[in-house]
Parts: sequence; C-alpha cells; structure tokens
Amino acid sequence: GIFNKPVSFISKVSYSIYLLHSLVSFLFVKHLLISDHPLYMIFIWVLFITVSILISAYSFKYIEHPMTEMRERFDRPGPKKMSDQDKVSISTS
Repeated sequence: GIFNKPVSFISKVSYSIYLLHSLVSFLFVKHLLISDHPLYMIFIWVLFITVSILISAYSFKYIEHPMTEMRERFDRPGPKKMSDQDKVSISTS
C-alpha cells in the first residue's frame, strides 16, 4: 500500500539513523532551549527528524551501501569452518 515505500526506505537507513541521530540532536539542542512555544517546539522536532533522515539517507547511499558492496566483492569464500557437530562426530569415530 501507501506505506510500503516509506517503511522500506526507513528500514534501509535505520542503522544510519541510529548512528547519526545523536550528532544531529547535538546540533539541535541549542534551538530546543530558545523557546518553549509549542509551535516552535513542534517545528524544531519535525526539522530534527527530517534532517536526521536526510543525513542518514546520504550516509547510507554514499558510505554504508558502497562499503557493503565492496565487502561482498572482496569477500572470498575461505575454508569451511568445522561446526561443533562435526567436531563431536570426529572425536567419537
């Protein structure tokens, strides 16, 4: 439905939001202390959320996603690690 694209987008950038929201909140905290007018507070919170999502989207697009692709490209399949079950079967043979 109508929420599929926004929810999918937020889920993609959620880790970046998690990492960067504290930096954005640090930048916004002085604006939260200026006034206690309800409309001003709502405006600042909406701006905070919007800026957090935008910065996170750019971070995802230009840092996180390229690094993930690079990791997958250079990740070579190595020798298979022995599981605990394999170790038990070898020791009991």
